[in-house]
Amino acid sequence: MFRRHFFAALILPSLVLTAVSQSATAAAPKIEFDVPEAIACREVAGDEATADTPNDKLIEVRFQISSLLRSGREADVSHFLYRIEDARRTMQVVDYLPKTQLTSEIIGKVTVDAKQGGSSNIGGSLSARYDGIGAGSLNAGASKSSESHVRYELLPPKELLAASGTILRGYGVYFKLRPSKQTSLEGAKEFVCVLRVPAAWQAGTVTIRCEAFGTAKGGTSVCGRAEFRVALFLPGDEKAKAAAVELVRAKGAYEEVLAAHRIHVKDGAYVGTAKGYRTVEQLSRAVLPDSLVRRYTQLRVPLDAEDLDDRLPEDVHEAVKRLASARWRVKTLNTR
Repeated sequence: MFRRHFFAALILPSLVLTAVSQSATAAAPKIEFDVPEAIACREVAGDEATADTPNDKLIEVRFQISSLLRSGREADVSHFLYRIEDARRTMQVVDYLPKTQLTSEIIGKVTVDAKQGGSSNIGGSLSARYDGIGAGSLNAGASKSSESHVRYELLPPKELLAASGTILRGYGVYFKLRPSKQTSLEGAKEFVCVLRVPAAWQAGTVTIRCEAFGTAKGGTSVCGRAEFRVALFLPGDEKAKAAAVELVRAKGAYEEVLAAHRIHVKDGAYVGTAKGYRTVEQLSRAVLPDSLVRRYTQLRVPLDAEDLDDRLPEDVHEAVKRLASARWRVKTLNTR
């Protein structure tokens, strides 16, 4: 009997600790994000903000960003961070929504009751002895007390619900969202940006970076991350839409090809381990993919195989050609 209880005392705590550990691991939140591939923009009337820039116009873009809690609890999510950026710096942020918001769980004002009280005492005594008569004493005292009651109202304390502002010298905007008892981080949220673009603008792309942070022992941890390129175009312009979407897809294909080759830049040259790919020691001069693309987008004719460096793998050739052509197509649309 003693041995049975002894082993139970050893096993049960370990089982409880294991269950708690597994529960904590299973409860770690995991967030997924999604955004549309293309968004139609609405041109808005200019105001004093565009009075000094007659060669520009304003467009309004409504971004829909969705988040899905795949596992864990939303209560363990600290905040979401969304960044909408134009790395090429052709679209400048003029305005955005939502603005920074504070919230409170208390409705109305907070009433405070304060009581103040005080008292004072005055007292004295006199004693004397008279020969043949005896002794006597006299005591006298007075006291006074007062109490005041004060009631006043304060604004309720507020916590940060959402923060927003510009980044990249005004060519990007960020939104930081926190959970509350009245709102949920999960689901689709709309973010509005008013962008200043050239008057001839018809299409373009932006990058949306999404991050979710969860509470962890000793700090916060990333529990979700995604990056999307989104095509922007004027409504009703199918040609502009097709060009912007093709640019998004060409950029994605280009990055996939480089990732497949495990190509990275080291000391200004390609390094790769793919079959048939030459290493940096075999290269006679540096070749940077971004430099190639920037140079080829300036060409006014479609790219041919002979325009590219012959030391690049064939699929990299095709990816660079596709991306360069897509960028040039969007550029020509916006400079008519």
